[in-house]
Amino acid sequence: MIFKSDKLFYSYIESVCPLFSFAKSFKPSRFSFITTEGVLVKNGNMPQMMASLNTLMGFDHFSVQRSRAKGRYTYQVYLTSDIVVEEAEQEVPVLISLEATPEPIPEDLTPKPTIDTSGIDWPRLESLQNTKEDKAFLAEFANKYEVALKCNMKIENMLIAFKSGLSI
Repeated sequence: MIFKSDKLFYSYIESVCPLFSFAKSFKPSRFSFITTEGVLVKNGNMPQMMASLNTLMGFDHFSVQRSRAKGRYTYQVYLTSDIVVEEAEQEVPVLISLEATPEPIPEDLTPKPTIDTSGIDWPRLESLQNTKEDKAFLAEFANKYEVALKCNMKIENMLIAFKSGLSI
């Protein structure tokens, strides 16, 4: 589970651990927390916090080795047991009937227009050097065949892009 803020993280912990106090724990320090009895539990890092919460709960619910803080406000928590947080039960509507068969998708049978590439002097294009002038020449040449090339690429990559633009 990934929590993108401290508030979401602490709210989840409070929902699964009845001895954890969200109102009191919201920021004594990053990984420390206060129990509902008012006891401050100091932790230096995320694994220590997960171990303290497991001790407080009386069983291993959080994975001590895998859970970690990612950045300043994001927490990645792995669970070792399944605790279902009680939520209002709602009926989920059926969106897709399993008996329905999907309609076959018609294939596009129209031929794609072909570009006449017989007038391209490939040995000449492949002999171009990696200079501004040769790049500009290749970009202008490719525009004649409706292929846009960027001049900030290497000449080899421009040739590859030109060939893929022609679908060769």
